[in-house]
Amino acid sequence: MTSTLATIQPGSFLTLHYRLSGPAGDVVNTFAAAPATLTLGTGELAPALEALLIGLAEGTRTTLTARRRGVRPAQPRHAAMDGAQGAA
Repeated sequence: MTSTLATIQPGSFLTLHYRLSGPAGDVVNTFAAAPATLTLGTGELAPALEALLIGLAEGTRTTLTARRRGVRPAQPRHAAMDGAQGAA
């Protein structure tokens, strides 16, 4: 019997740790406290960040880089997603 891990889809309820940082350092960092819980598509994350999460399997640990369209920042901004869970 094979099992299929759930993947993150629009409307998924997630529990995850993440860090958003820019040239001056961290803007948001949940790693020192409880993980964030959110539902995709409700405006809790920027649409560009949500798009990077779509399709990831439950339990994925990864680092994602988001850039503004047409602009390449001197230092890339990173969103570290750790332990995305509860994909619908």
